[in-house]
Amino acid sequence: MKLLLTETEYTSLKSFLASLDIDDTWSFADNDVYYRAEDYYMNGAIKEVFFRGEHELSAHILGTDYYETTIKLDGQQAWSECTCPYDGVCKHIIALLLYATKYLDSIQQEPGIDDTRLKKYLASLPRKKLEELVIEYAPKSFKVYVENLSLPSDKTKPKLDLCIKEINHLFENPELLYEPRDFEANLLKQLEKIEGIWEQYPYEGKKLILDIIKNVDIATEEGYLYSSYYDDTLDTSVITGYFSRFIKTLETHEKILFIEEIEEEIQYSSYDNFGHLFSSLEELYHPGELQDVKNYYLEALENGYFSNAENYAKVLDKEFSSEERYRVLEKIHHLNPNLAIEYADACQERGNTGMAAHAIRHYLDSHPDSHSYGHRDLYKKLLEFKKELGKDTRNIAIEAVKNVPTVIMIEVALQHAPQEKEKLEDILKIKNPGIFFDYLESQGRLDEALRFLNNTYISEERKFVFFRKHKRSFKEASGQYFIDRIHQNLVYTGDRYYRNIADTLKELRMVDKKTAESMLREIRSEYKRRRNLMSLLDEM
Repeated sequence: MKLLLTETEYTSLKSFLASLDIDDTWSFADNDVYYRAEDYYMNGAIKEVFFRGEHELSAHILGTDYYETTIKLDGQQAWSECTCPYDGVCKHIIALLLYATKYLDSIQQEPGIDDTRLKKYLASLPRKKLEELVIEYAPKSFKVYVENLSLPSDKTKPKLDLCIKEINHLFENPELLYEPRDFEANLLKQLEKIEGIWEQYPYEGKKLILDIIKNVDIATEEGYLYSSYYDDTLDTSVITGYFSRFIKTLETHEKILFIEEIEEEIQYSSYDNFGHLFSSLEELYHPGELQDVKNYYLEALENGYFSNAENYAKVLDKEFSSEERYRVLEKIHHLNPNLAIEYADACQERGNTGMAAHAIRHYLDSHPDSHSYGHRDLYKKLLEFKKELGKDTRNIAIEAVKNVPTVIMIEVALQHAPQEKEKLEDILKIKNPGIFFDYLESQGRLDEALRFLNNTYISEERKFVFFRKHKRSFKEASGQYFIDRIHQNLVYTGDRYYRNIADTLKELRMVDKKTAESMLREIRSEYKRRRNLMSLLDEM
């Protein structure tokens, strides 16, 4: 998952997206990615766009394959992820942003299936009709599962052993390992063959899952399971579906211990191929098991250890009484910022603001090297608690901006230490010049922002966005910047530079039409052999 924006001030994803315009999307990726994204957006590659609740937008985007692209709002941070192999904010993410800025009001919530109506309908059918529907619509994997259940005991173990042997052979085939899609298809074929069987042999099934996780990691480490031709990697999402169905069949206690084994294996893996197996931990447990899981969890915490404690806390949240939840938070609030804040709030509700402040302070001191943006809310809470306790907040405000140099952080710090404004701004300017520039713009201090543009830490893309937005306020400076940008891009050949030239000419025309037309004629005359550039200019 990639951080799209470091911070937002919006409570829902839709309100965040509504605040964006085309110019904003320029700042999320470099020009080459942006232009390729624009092509995807213009050519209708974006399919099946839906909101999932208030905080997630998802789409399928057609490229060399169908990729699932998602934008999420988590607290005050906007995140994006895509199933394509690109390491960063990819063209599919930018294409979805472009689509959202244009068609936001027409995007619907993802249609759900009403299980109540479905159950009522099925209950009304005679047995024979139900049998016909199952035979007609059940996938092949389900039919294989039923067939396996009917096998005599003397045939199930040999079939399982044979499939395990075939799976091990897959990892011994270098030619197949270089083709992740073919490898996945072969692995899934073998896993399908043993559904309904391996549940009868828990030891062998558990060992097989651990071996697959380990061998996939080894193969990835050795450079396999990646196709450079298709820029494709192994998709383990369907594989983990088979794992999940097997795990659900285990006895509760055995299930808990096996999940711990898997987590330990994943923890020591070099690559996060199977980390998403526990993204929905609640799906591995039946509702009737949760009471036993809770009892095991609470006892393990009292003894000082429980693997994956924070994820289990989420799954069991509704099972806890308020006192149990507080006891859990006492044990695990050090694991992440959100838990630290939840514990601090619980302390404050109990009238112990001093303990609340201590918990936040302890977390910050214990995690100096963790993600700074996760500390923003911690500092905000600490400032509030210290103020409530009547303590001086100036030093904490200064520390906060040093460690979390963001726009929102300095705005919060200024609320608690307005007398330190000059010092806080100097800290932000040194720590993060790009964010300081954003801060000046957000405060409407555009003259200062214009002077600060000469800072070498401000990217060309960011400068271009600034002049696009404020060209009418700074006509002379904008015009000169656009002229210089056109000359800089004319030095190079290639579509990305040609697009820069065409886009910049359009902006120049709005502030200095005469100069723009003169440059357009000059470019047509001197660079007429650059056919793609001429084609772009013809569109103007």
